[in-house]
Amino acid sequence: LAHFCPNLKVSATDISQDALKIAQFNAKKLKVQNQIEFFLGNLYDISLQQKQFDFIVSNPPYIERGALKLLQKEVQNEPMQALDGGKDGLRIIKPLIEKSPKYLREGGSIFIEIGEEQVLAVTEILNKTGFKKYEVFKDSFNKARVIQGVLNA
Repeated sequence: LAHFCPNLKVSATDISQDALKIAQFNAKKLKVQNQIEFFLGNLYDISLQQKQFDFIVSNPPYIERGALKLLQKEVQNEPMQALDGGKDGLRIIKPLIEKSPKYLREGGSIFIEIGEEQVLAVTEILNKTGFKKYEVFKDSFNKARVIQGVLNA
């Protein structure tokens, strides 16, 4: 995002030190390291309490625990904490959405990568949390992959 939007200021978080190191390496490679603050920790448990954002973008673990063994072999090589979304795949997504209004400016958006089968459940969570407008974006295989919610739209 920082690469394609040169005026964008980004706060990037991850619970994995290794993932943050890769992100920092990529930021330097793309020459956007000055646009990005990196934080180790859970998105809402770190020192972002005083910040308000226009966007929250997340690629959380969203795969249902029972489907993990059905994933392609190369995907199964990823760390399980990056894949395992719990019994229904919403273990991280639900609290992510529910806590986000505190961190978003009025009219701000949340973008979350999801599984195609989670559209209805995630839409319901967005609606209950004050996101009245939402849009689903499809991936290159024409499957629902990202959902955007606009706060109090």
